[in-house]
Amino acid sequence: MKTLLSLIFFILSVINLNAQNIYMPGKTVQGKEVAYRCKSMTKFFIKVSNADNIDTTRITYYTDGSIVPDEEGIDAVYGQTQTDLQRMLRESLTTDEWEMIKGKIGYGLTISIVADSSGNTQELSFTFRIDDPVFSRFSPDRLFQLEKKFKQEIKIVWNKDAKRMRNVKYTQSIDYRKLE
Repeated sequence: MKTLLSLIFFILSVINLNAQNIYMPGKTVQGKEVAYRCKSMTKFFIKVSNADNIDTTRITYYTDGSIVPDEEGIDAVYGQTQTDLQRMLRESLTTDEWEMIKGKIGYGLTISIVADSSGNTQELSFTFRIDDPVFSRFSPDRLFQLEKKFKQEIKIVWNKDAKRMRNVKYTQSIDYRKLE
């Protein structure tokens, strides 16, 4: 009987360890290739940023160093379509992970992007719910692989007037309800 109880306790402990979220607000999570800083956005959401990210402000500057006025906006910027983002995400997840998030109401992945004047993604960070069934348990190294994939494939296109902006910041999101 003691052996059975010990075995049950051991199994529950292992299950509990595997069910824990990796990303906790205020912590830095270390992988083999990367470290991520975790910042609480609200009670339910966490922002996970590569520790090597340099441009952490939300302000977009012109190449002369002046600030882009809020009322001017950056409406000349176009990122990837929802279909493109969903495809990139689908390619990075296992079938089980995809099924866990597909159609989930109230969940999603927001990608904050910093792009250079050529439209290439320089830095990005992820925002997701603290209890996200997939990303809260994604290893830092797997998240880094996803980050590299997004950096390679996400490119913005803008008109000639917007080219004088440096380090344009914008966000794109994937709503799990719309995943197919």
